[in-house]
Amino acid sequence: MSEEIRERTPRDAAVEGHSQPGGSGGPPPPADSELDATYREGLRIEARSQWQLFRRRFVTHKLAMVSLFILLIICGAALFADRVAPYGFEQIDLGNRSKAPTLEDNHFFGTDKIGRDYFSRVLYGTGTSVRVAFFVAFLSTAIGTVVGALAGYYRGWLDNVLMRFVDFLLAVPFLAVLLVAAAFLGRGSPYRVATIIALLLWTTIARIVRGQYLSLREKEFVEAARASGASDARIIFRHMLPNTFSPIIVNATLTVALAILLEATLSFLGFGIQPPTPALGKLIDDGKGAMLTDWWLVTMPGLMIVTICLCINFIGDGLRDALDPTQSER
Repeated sequence: MSEEIRERTPRDAAVEGHSQPGGSGGPPPPADSELDATYREGLRIEARSQWQLFRRRFVTHKLAMVSLFILLIICGAALFADRVAPYGFEQIDLGNRSKAPTLEDNHFFGTDKIGRDYFSRVLYGTGTSVRVAFFVAFLSTAIGTVVGALAGYYRGWLDNVLMRFVDFLLAVPFLAVLLVAAAFLGRGSPYRVATIIALLLWTTIARIVRGQYLSLREKEFVEAARASGASDARIIFRHMLPNTFSPIIVNATLTVALAILLEATLSFLGFGIQPPTPALGKLIDDGKGAMLTDWWLVTMPGLMIVTICLCINFIGDGLRDALDPTQSER
């Protein structure tokens, strides 16, 4: 006698349960369509890419999202200051000299001794500082990534030479070297100042990338790429570099805030960006003589610098948490 053998499904179990003695008092078994839908839904696995996981974690970081929103508003207004600002950078209004912050005539940050609107001047200065900061972050990250990748991948004498040079740059007084270099090479031009700052800020990211590459070069996927005949350049930049994006992105974000502070410091000391180019540090320097009477001339540019740096640091914290592979799913 032959028996029919088939797979036992949740629908069969539900039907058998209701067909046994004592089981007739329960609710009727679900319809076949409902059981099939439940069965299918129970076995469905939703795949998520790394980008989806990163976006989900970053969006749930409320402080980072608020900071990103504020930073986008500030940067957008600063980069398009010629359209957003109510007055020109050098526009003079002798009838409104040394006016405290007020909503009257759109003098939100007040005016200076010759009637120039400080809200407009801060917007123009912020635009210059933001451009310099992003240029510094891009250039220093690019240099540090290449140097760290070469040192970590090849090791040996090349690693020793590059890392000893990094140690030398970290040992010298940073601000003193920056002031001397800016005085002789970059005084006045925003991008020359940015280049000098970037040439002194790449050391940190170089050490971070080197450590990542020292760990990655022993991984199986690198050995497989090497065995398949891939060139060193392809292994370094195609296979290994994407696995170091997390620390690189976080460090680049924090470099933007540091670059704004350094540019403002140089401009305040007279070694950075010079008139007629607007800069936040130079605005603070111009207003320091009247700080006790016209307090807004120093406070408003200073508050703008603090706000931008705080927003960038909070965004960096959010990026670090979102890019952390060990972060548990909320």
